[in-house]
Order: sequence, then C-alpha cells, then structure tokens
Amino acid sequence: MSRITISAGMNPLNLCIICYLLLQTSVAQTVAMLPLKISENGRYFVGQNGQPFFYQADTGWQIFNRLTLAEAREYLVARKQHGFTAIQVMFSFNPDSVDRAGQKPLIDYDFSKPNDAYFTHAERVLTIADSLSLVMNIAPFRIGCCREGFGVQAKHELVD
Repeated sequence: MSRITISAGMNPLNLCIICYLLLQTSVAQTVAMLPLKISENGRYFVGQNGQPFFYQADTGWQIFNRLTLAEAREYLVARKQHGFTAIQVMFSFNPDSVDRAGQKPLIDYDFSKPNDAYFTHAERVLTIADSLSLVMNIAPFRIGCCREGFGVQAKHELVD
C-alpha cells in the first residue's frame, strides 16, 4: 500500500490531481474485478483477476420504489463513502408497490409485461451504482420468511 504525505504548503492543484488519480485507480481496480466469480476453493468471491473481493453489503431493499433518482444517488454515494462494495435490493416489495412516480413494476401482475416507466427509473439507479463500482444484488420481489411474502395465497394467484 502506498502512503502519501501532504504538506501544508502543497499546491492545491497538485492535491486535486493526486486525489483524482487515487480515485481513478480505485475505481479502475474495482471495475477490473467485475463480474465476480467464486474462488477455486469455493469459499469467497474473486474478481476476474483472481484477487479476493470483499463483499460488504448494505440492504437498500426498496431503493427503486421509495427513492427519487436524486435520493438514490445521495444514498449510493454515502454507501460508497462508508466502504460498502455492494447493495442488496429488490425490484419491488411486491407487484402492488408503486414508485414515487406512482408506477407499478408490472402491468396487470403479468411478469411478461414489465412497466417500462418503472424499470427506466430502476435502470437509471443501476447506472449510478455502476458508475460508483457498487455491485447490486437484485431480488425480484419479497418472498418472505413465514409465508407472508409475494405469491403466497395472493389475490392474483391462479387457483384450481
């Protein structure tokens, strides 16, 4: 690991250049690791270069439907600044959930009919995460732990 000493008399332009180069190096190293894969011994994630990837995740489960784009950006930047490398999210809590613009993820509860307006917002959030080199672990809907999640005796299920 390199060490940089900053003196009180350092030119501010030089300091900005050093900070920029350090940031670019960090981002480039993270991006070079993606997509992740399982280590040969099956015990941890590694990048494409074979180096271990530290999976430090936060749970922003409802980022797509609870946050505006500006709020999502603020959240993701803060998570990156706090050392997180991944965010665990759901596309939606359930098919009835609406985003801040009032859009549902599916049209008529039909998985073959995604709502473009809803997923355009999700794609923009994913683009921000990608620009920050954050891994997004995405679940479609909340399944639950105790038969209370989506798909368990829901009103839209087909019943024989």
